Amino acid sequence: MGQSQPPASDAKLAVARIARELRRHLIFQAQLAADGAPRATADQLAELDRRIARAELDRDRAAFTRLGRQGAADRPAPSARSAARPAPPTPAAPPAAPLPVSAAPRPVADAPLPAPPSPQPPPAPRPALVAPAPRPPADPTSPYKIVDLLNRTNRPARVEAPPADARAAALHQLREELGDCRRCRLCETRTQIVFGHGSPAAELVFIGEAPGRGEDERGEPFVGRSGELLNRMVGAMKLRREDIYVCNIVKCRPPGNRDPNPDELEACAPFLASQLEALSPRVIVTLGADATQALLRTDAPLARLRGQWHHWRGIPVMPTYHPAFVLRNPAEKRPVWDDLKKVMAELGKPV
Repeated sequence: MGQSQPPASDAKLAVARIARELRRHLIFQAQLAADGAPRATADQLAELDRRIARAELDRDRAAFTRLGRQGAADRPAPSARSAARPAPPTPAAPPAAPLPVSAAPRPVADAPLPAPPSPQPPPAPRPALVAPAPRPPADPTSPYKIVDLLNRTNRPARVEAPPADARAAALHQLREELGDCRRCRLCETRTQIVFGHGSPAAELVFIGEAPGRGEDERGEPFVGRSGELLNRMVGAMKLRREDIYVCNIVKCRPPGNRDPNPDELEACAPFLASQLEALSPRVIVTLGADATQALLRTDAPLARLRGQWHHWRGIPVMPTYHPAFVLRNPAEKRPVWDDLKKVMAELGKPV
């Protein structure tokens, strides 16, 4: 028997469906280009598709409602008299005239079979995709921004570090700008400002929380038992204390070694950022929850952040436990050493 052709209405529906999917794809590509996102995730694709489908559904509903109201307005309202009048009888349709023999439909069995489709040539291979130029980070307020702090392939390109003498000059100028800082109430109880200590050419920077009593007296970060343990950690990495740079997120000791208050963190934040930009290290290690959360601007617990790579303005950041915490909990030495081995690998040193 002959093969039946699909109705014209089905073909139109198929074409409309293909056009709608193509439109969604173009809208999605335009949205990605506007947001500056380097790649899309499955969740992002699904979310955008749901939003487009919801917008199209709302548009179709509004169109159907508008057409229904317009048709109701164009129809005349029936009067009570015409509604009470009985409808006239419908005349019977005249009998259909017999078709001539020549116009009679041919039996289905005699219908010619459609010609088989001609073979299509194989599609030409698609050209290889060229990596796009690096884009600036997307707006943090964008709903389509891809947030992937743990994926190192998504980090911005790091700017080449300036020479050591230029970094030393930038640190000296920053210290002069800090002066006898009175930007928060910590100045009322401190002995001296603990700016930072180490090599301006350091590839590795350790960031702690705040100076303690010994640091406040000497003006140098990480002295005492915590400093001795940090020196042993650095030595195990085949480095010396003179090869690294050490600083804190706040430059003055809080009274009674309490945690820094939010206003104190905000007062020191611009100087810490300028300090890190002047140093331009290859890797940053944050010691303790307060230093990690302040630098990365997160309130996630340290147990979930440590051991994984994060980034601050293109620089890899490895959070780990503070030496003072390790002194109180010797069992945490192994996790800290695991974190430092990842830092060594990042610096290209044998583990």
